[in-house]
Amino acid sequence: LNAEVVVTDGGRIEGAVVDSITLQPITSFHLSRSGNQPASFTFFGGDVAGVEYTHPDGFFDIVGLTGGVHRLTIKAAGYIKETAEVEVELGVTTAITISMQPGAAIAGRIVDTTGEPLEGVQISISRPGEEPEPQQENSFSIAFSNGSGSVVQFRNSSAIRTDEEGYFLVDGIAAGDWQVRAKKNGHETHSFEVRGTTPGIVTDSATHTLYPEVPTDP
Repeated sequence: LNAEVVVTDGGRIEGAVVDSITLQPITSFHLSRSGNQPASFTFFGGDVAGVEYTHPDGFFDIVGLTGGVHRLTIKAAGYIKETAEVEVELGVTTAITISMQPGAAIAGRIVDTTGEPLEGVQISISRPGEEPEPQQENSFSIAFSNGSGSVVQFRNSSAIRTDEEGYFLVDGIAAGDWQVRAKKNGHETHSFEVRGTTPGIVTDSATHTLYPEVPTDP
């Protein structure tokens, strides 16, 4: 039998991530993508939140894409999350530059009633009067080098928790007022407001106490 085989090249996105003020490259960032994708496309499969790029020029390269609109979401420490929609054509390379705005940050410390630091307290934030978005725990982390100096890492998004000294840091948030919620098993959930956060500045929310959970009557 005579068979005709037709090979269609996928689309490609290459780009750079830069600081919106200094225009300097952001050398480490987390990139995730939504849009149509073949089952064999590994980096951005349905069960993977995204990939971690480390590159001195803020460069990234995505190949094997289907045609159509693809949405890219970029997260970087100290910056506000940025989303861009890119029109991809088969066999064509689309070049983009994504500018990220420096974000505000909130720091603080959580202790128990004796003043001892509480490690592992889950921290979440929301605008005042709104519920915080649900957070997921880490389940895996796989990293490898592609031979050109770039390091790619698969990972799930993780919840923010206090360290062994009870300190926490939430960065890359928009300016303005925020409500912080601290939660730990065996303790009452504590919420407090932090007002007037400013881009590029860490606002210290001071020290807060978690009280033991009061047992309910049977």
